[in-house]
Amino acid sequence: MENTNKLEEVLQIFLITCNRSLLLDNTLRQLRGSPFSACRFTILDNCSTDSTAEVVSRYYEHFSDYHVVRHNKNIGYRFYLSNYTSFISETILYATTG
Repeated sequence: MENTNKLEEVLQIFLITCNRSLLLDNTLRQLRGSPFSACRFTILDNCSTDSTAEVVSRYYEHFSDYHVVRHNKNIGYRFYLSNYTSFISETILYATTG
């Protein structure tokens, strides 16, 4: 059976950041023109004190389904792990399966 789902229907991207506004800006700049820009895209800001808020605000118009969640403390990334999870970080890719 052929899978007819579009990428944006089956993929959600979560990017976790904390005080890495320069790397975040570079990552978002690269992703904005990619096929991933149509996917649900959520930035999880772990209480950044740098210019992260300004960086994320510049990209709302470049992604069709863009969200930002700002935590009041740094909760890390392990909180979000599930059976099938891949995370893009400004510096690493973290994936888990089962």
